[in-house]
Amino acid sequence: KLPRATAPSEPPSPSVATLGMSGAPSPRSSGYCGLGPAHTIDAEDGRMDGPAKTKSRPRAWLLVPSAVGAVVAASAVLMAACAVVARRQPQRLNGADMEHGFMKKEETPAVQEAAVEANIPGSAAWWGKAEWRAREYLKGMDVKDKFAMVHGQNDKWPYHRHGYAGYINTQLSLPGYQAAYSGTGGALPLALNDGPQGFNTYEAYPGTATQFPALLAVAASFSPETSRAYAQAVAEEFVAKGANVLLGPDVEVTRAALTGRSFETISGEDPYLGSVLVRPFVQEVQNHGIIVTVKHWLDNNQEIYRQTMNVEVGDRAQHEIYMPVFAAAFEAGAGSVMCSYNKVSGTHACENEKLLKTLLREELGFKGYVVSDWGATHDAYNSAKAGLDVEMVGGPDD
Repeated sequence: KLPRATAPSEPPSPSVATLGMSGAPSPRSSGYCGLGPAHTIDAEDGRMDGPAKTKSRPRAWLLVPSAVGAVVAASAVLMAACAVVARRQPQRLNGADMEHGFMKKEETPAVQEAAVEANIPGSAAWWGKAEWRAREYLKGMDVKDKFAMVHGQNDKWPYHRHGYAGYINTQLSLPGYQAAYSGTGGALPLALNDGPQGFNTYEAYPGTATQFPALLAVAASFSPETSRAYAQAVAEEFVAKGANVLLGPDVEVTRAALTGRSFETISGEDPYLGSVLVRPFVQEVQNHGIIVTVKHWLDNNQEIYRQTMNVEVGDRAQHEIYMPVFAAAFEAGAGSVMCSYNKVSGTHACENEKLLKTLLREELGFKGYVVSDWGATHDAYNSAKAGLDVEMVGGPDD
């Protein structure tokens, strides 16, 4: 077992100094992606207290034209930034904080206000801080490790999922792991797991998962406090079992009442209701250091033929019905969004530039990373070019 990664030293630039932020990790979470101090990481495995011995390798699809190299680099920045964002908890500024460097007593009200903003999840200063820290970590990573951050493992041992729904190995070698955990570079692996209604055991911890009520029951409560309490219980189980990315919540607005996964949505049939309930859900989960992955972007409101169907939605319906709940989740600081299986206006969602760039990045201002649904990518080049950050490969059990 090796010690947790420590944050890089703060830059001497005026902008960061003005924010008055400390480089010390949050007391509630000492590792990236919210893996708290009570957990340990196997140096050769990267899984929390896991027995397996593994090293990762690049997948064949990543051998794409060199023009995608810049896109991969940008995606790696997003991945690392989101890991930082999920790890850092909102910090309350008090007298003790001032004495320890969060804010100097002599700072002006404007500077103090900027420092407070930097601790507000979803704020520009909050994301900016995370991005700077991510870029510092990426300086010490080679190309192979950067490529490892933009795809998930789904092969036989030792390139398997480690018992989770998905696994992103951010270091390809044991020396890389040692660097990550000794504080000299890198980031912890991401263990992604379903789901919207609690921890799906897959191969890890069989027979121990809590079966929570469907998210549609949370929607029926019309209660933000119920949503928060539900999210707290789910997040605590994720922390205990070593997953640091929650593949949820499901926020689609129900179009057809008989659709196969209508029970999973926190929105029900009402985008306003979903927008009110998703904010406390996202905030509570990420307060536990777990990255929220809002899904499925976009227009994924039918299960039958979902791999091949094409959806046509007018701009007004898109903006007034199907996008608002996602927007609310992003405003609450959600670190990730999952693109869906279906086509939208004739193009697969995970290689659809209008969905991933125009609507998601430009209109909604999403700052986190975009991950594909499992097996939802069909063209590596077009997906990367359109704005996909992480490809999750499917398997026989998907």
